[in-house]
Amino acid sequence: MSPLKTSDSDNEDSEDDASLDEDSSSSGSELSSSEPPYKTVRRQTLRESAAAYTAASSKRCLLEQVEVFTGEEEESRVMQITCKLFVFEKSTGSWLERGRGVLRLNDMATEESGNLQSRLVMRNQGNLKVILNSKLWAQMNVFKPARKKLCFTATDLENQVIRVFLIQRTRYTGQSKTTAFLSDQLKPSVIRQRKPSRIDLSIEPADTEYQNVFRSVEHAVGSLTSQDLRNTRFTVNVTKRPAFTITKMY
Repeated sequence: MSPLKTSDSDNEDSEDDASLDEDSSSSGSELSSSEPPYKTVRRQTLRESAAAYTAASSKRCLLEQVEVFTGEEEESRVMQITCKLFVFEKSTGSWLERGRGVLRLNDMATEESGNLQSRLVMRNQGNLKVILNSKLWAQMNVFKPARKKLCFTATDLENQVIRVFLIQRTRYTGQSKTTAFLSDQLKPSVIRQRKPSRIDLSIEPADTEYQNVFRSVEHAVGSLTSQDLRNTRFTVNVTKRPAFTITKMY
């Protein structure tokens, strides 16, 4: 009986070994199938990378060029200067810097009533924000406190009131048009804004000769100073009632 039992046990052991071999082979095949195959990484050449960069950059949104309007197209530029702009704070008694940029003195290209309208325009450097935009008027004050500084009254953009401004020419400009030149250009422009007052002097109808007209002109001009004469225009109208007009700038 014992040999038979031994053979049966041997058969069982062989069956167990076969099943173990099958399990190990199946697990080995599963592991081999799960492992990724080895691949070589191919790097792009310099020409290929440059072509890819060019293709990517061509897809970017290109902004169309638009025409810029500054509002100064119909004006003629008298001069410009690079400087700093300050405004006087009355409450603290100090100067507050508004910015730095290019200050321009412009005249209107079209004449109205024989006079040119002038204005001061200044934009901040960088963002081009307008920090000064004031027309010149007859009572505008302009004076020069120092060699590189110029003080004047102008209209403030923030609250539309007249305030005292000061400009200081920067060192790095290297331009010959200094604040003195700007002052020389501003004063005639301010005088030009003064409206003329007419003095009409009529001559009696009996005095119809030209010499009587000019005698009356000479008598009227005798009281004028040299400064008044420089700002005076004469118009002689000889009609049925000869008359002349003295236009004096006040």
